[in-house]
Amino acid sequence: MPLLSVRVVLEWAFLNALAVALTLGTIYSCHRSVHESNHQCNATFLRGFAAHVQTSKFFQGPELTPAQTADVDFFWEAYMWSTLPETVAATVGLLLPRRYARGRWSLAIVSATVAHCLNARTVSVFIAAKQGDIWYRILVGGAAVVYLVLDLLGLPSLLIGGLEKIEKIDSKSAQPEKILLAACEPSPVTPVTWPHSL
Repeated sequence: MPLLSVRVVLEWAFLNALAVALTLGTIYSCHRSVHESNHQCNATFLRGFAAHVQTSKFFQGPELTPAQTADVDFFWEAYMWSTLPETVAATVGLLLPRRYARGRWSLAIVSATVAHCLNARTVSVFIAAKQGDIWYRILVGGAAVVYLVLDLLGLPSLLIGGLEKIEKIDSKSAQPEKILLAACEPSPVTPVTWPHSL
């Protein structure tokens, strides 16, 4: 499996968490503006977003039961909060030198794992609510799998240390060969000079 550089993995984690924050922030602001214009206030903004999706021509969201709606609300809110430490860890890891950033990588791994668990649970609730639509399963489940695979590609890089560590190991292992080759080379002959007094 090809390893990525640690910087690339941290940049992916930062962009991923930023995309989640922007998406959920946009959903929240759209839902809030709609409800404020109707002089209504609703605590859960994702339920309102699902209602707007129902009116879409191309994408029909599932009809959720009250229990499924509560599950989705909980999982998405927890998912949003789990992206916060991932963003902080990625940002600090990008700003600090690598020798100080090892603990931040661990925080990024833990928060990304929690985010994947919450995302998978949310997807499973949506798929269970709309069992008959195979295209919906492919779209929602496929997006979750692609998201997971991209993070799994970065996980070994963080645990091993990325391409940077492999390059250091290769350069260190090449040094004894250079020393051995230098020892086997014949030493240059130094010319002997005779004193002029003879």
